Amino acid sequence: MDLAKIKNEIRQQMLADRDAMDREEVKKASSGIMDGIMALPEWAESDVIYTYASMGNEPDTYGLINAALISGKKVCVPRVFGKEMRFISIRSSSELIPGTFGLMEPPDGGVYEDTPGLVVVPGIAFGMDFFRVGFGAGYYDRFFEGHKKGDGWTLAAVCYDFQLMDSVPAEEFDVRMDKIVTPHRTYSPE
Repeated sequence: MDLAKIKNEIRQQMLADRDAMDREEVKKASSGIMDGIMALPEWAESDVIYTYASMGNEPDTYGLINAALISGKKVCVPRVFGKEMRFISIRSSSELIPGTFGLMEPPDGGVYEDTPGLVVVPGIAFGMDFFRVGFGAGYYDRFFEGHKKGDGWTLAAVCYDFQLMDSVPAEEFDVRMDKIVTPHRTYSPE
């Protein structure tokens, strides 16, 4: 069986499980995940937080966005440009507008952030090998090139407990996460 087929099967199952969550489960689990992110030393050390704007039953990032802004951090949210993604700083989550794939994105002001910081990474499944399965379009994988731990970046994946597997299929372009944060625990490869 090829990797693409295995990844698609994982996506289908995990998305079905995530879609089956009720709002109270999402709220409670998201709170634990966001507490875990804010407990990271990299949260305290980073002046810039890169995060997605959550949709549906994804771990809710709006509380995290507000907490970062209140604490004086610069918050950057991705916007899709063709085959790539660039991060744009926001002053409030109310600035976000529907964009590519129906995702909430910042308006394009022509200024893109690239200062090292903490990146809150979404996905569909994550392995204890610290690889991830995303939606398959490769936007985050392309962004990760040149945005690695040794360059001052920290890639912190966020997921529900059921999205964490022993391992996930990885290809040569896949990038390992530096942290995986679930509602109950934070995992590091070290």
